[in-house]
Amino acid sequence: MSEVVLVTGATGFVGSALVERLAAQGHRVVCPVRPGGEMPPRLQGQTRVSAVVTPMDDAAQLATALAGERPERVYHLAAAGVRADDRGSAALLAGNVNITMALLQAATDW
Repeated sequence: MSEVVLVTGATGFVGSALVERLAAQGHRVVCPVRPGGEMPPRLQGQTRVSAVVTPMDDAAQLATALAGERPERVYHLAAAGVRADDRGSAALLAGNVNITMALLQAATDW
């Protein structure tokens, strides 16, 4: 059964592997990507995979960017702290909590 699946963190190692597997299983995979981020080359151009560039920590912008997608399943793998300049404890806490809260708030619109 084909579903619309949302995967955050799709530009990372684990997330990109999950996207690849879900697409191979026939699902349509929607991947929110931070501004300046880019899908791994092996996922670019795949017909079942779409990248949506949007800030991940703003619920309103995230909801607007994903309006109409209506995912049936969500895999939340995005996290702050991947880049060296995001590894301060305040940035880690704020980024990871804000990303998760924004995703939960945006999901209420689906």
